Amino acid sequence: MNVQVFSGEAQTISGETRNYPNVRGTCDGDIKVYSDLKPDFDRICWRIDDCLVYFYTDEVGDVHKYDLKKLKERCKDIQVSEIVGYQKNEDRTEDRERPIYKRKPFLDIWEIDPEKKKYRTMDIRPKNCPDDIYNLWKGYDIENKGKDCTEGGDIEPFRQLLLDLVGGKVEHRDYVECYLAHIFQYPELQTPIALVFQGDGGEGKSKFWKFIGKLMGENTFFSTAEPEKSVFEKHATQIEGKKLVVFEEMEQATHKKHMSKIRNMIDGDGKISFRPLNCTAYAVENLISFVFCSNDKVPIIMYGRNNTRRFILFQASGMYVEGKVSFTDPRGDVPKQFWEKWLEWENKIENQKAVYDYLMNLKPSMKWLYDSANFPRTAYQKEVEQKCLPLDIKWIDGLITKEFPLMYYAQNGAVDTREVVVSTEQLSKNFATTFSLPKEVSVGSFGMKLTELVKKKELPFYNRDVHNKPVRSDDNQSAWRFTRKDVYDWLVKNDYTDYKMEGDELPSPVGKSYY
Repeated sequence: MNVQVFSGEAQTISGETRNYPNVRGTCDGDIKVYSDLKPDFDRICWRIDDCLVYFYTDEVGDVHKYDLKKLKERCKDIQVSEIVGYQKNEDRTEDRERPIYKRKPFLDIWEIDPEKKKYRTMDIRPKNCPDDIYNLWKGYDIENKGKDCTEGGDIEPFRQLLLDLVGGKVEHRDYVECYLAHIFQYPELQTPIALVFQGDGGEGKSKFWKFIGKLMGENTFFSTAEPEKSVFEKHATQIEGKKLVVFEEMEQATHKKHMSKIRNMIDGDGKISFRPLNCTAYAVENLISFVFCSNDKVPIIMYGRNNTRRFILFQASGMYVEGKVSFTDPRGDVPKQFWEKWLEWENKIENQKAVYDYLMNLKPSMKWLYDSANFPRTAYQKEVEQKCLPLDIKWIDGLITKEFPLMYYAQNGAVDTREVVVSTEQLSKNFATTFSLPKEVSVGSFGMKLTELVKKKELPFYNRDVHNKPVRSDDNQSAWRFTRKDVYDWLVKNDYTDYKMEGDELPSPVGKSYY
């Protein structure tokens, strides 16, 4: 097929003159055959075979994803022509010097071209990406912009601010530095833990993470103050291909609403799906690490192992907050001086390179970063966990670890490992007293709540005896049997308590015995 393309001005058979937009690489006034134009088009457009997604690069370098219909609409003004015949000479023979053209959209030919640019699939492969996979990974900016930097830089402002953001404890700063080192050193791995930074405002949370963004670049770093639109909206794709995503202002309501999705994204178990507007859905490798910043005292719902193994919480000291204290502040001009230095320091390539080199030379422990048993557990995190506990679990924690009634024990003495039998009525009264509730708790509804905890949370309370008969108290009321130590172990297993048992015994029971 003899196919040509109009780019620039072209004259139709009728003599009418029209303008056709150029494809990059062509020159105005040129008429090129399809094979000449195709290399130019392949540089700006390609197909992913397994999901039929088309990547198209516009005039300013922005990359868009389309299905075929939308791509044809986008490129409909790129016209080609094919020879369908020749004008006749006076003797009715064909004049090969005067072809007759039929216009046709370029995409109609390109789409059926078996040699067009295409990939079997797409994914994020920071290392060892096969040729048949379109790699969404673009690397870290600092690796390119810092490679020619020979001047020595200063890392102290970076370390000083981070120390303040983690509450002033060096071991907590060490952990976050290793967390960042893992991101830079092992881009092919996800750190399945999210960091949460809380402060009342002005501590520099956003400034610190935007500095990290300068090192990573917009291809791998994303920060948002509107996660509802940029992360959780149906067609949102902003976090695709990213290594670090920062929520600039995390709210508990946001966490509660999207808890399941956040949990799945943090876990890093397999792929993450996207459905861009005007495009079919697809999935790519999830390598994202998450950081949540917040001014809220309790920014996330934090109780139970499902959450405590996914989040580490830090509370800023506020050393560099300006305007929050009186002129008698013993810090003097420290905040002002620090931020003046920071604003000058953060944009110097030599300082960015120095921080990058420092992180690349650290040796992050995989066990430290992946094993929740080794996670730093801050005082602030413990406080948030306790605030987030449901009332019924708070009550069980207090009952077992603080004020266990002596009257619940048998006659032969208080033994934490010995099973006790307590009526539902006694337990409901204890619950109401603990929280100074304004009205009596229904014994029936309280019993149902305990049953729910048994079924859903595996609380080691039993309302059946060894013969599968209902448990009854000495006064023949509906009752529960349990051992104090078993319930304590349940609290520890699920991260429902801060109490650490010393030796073999829990705190001494309180009050009077039955006997």
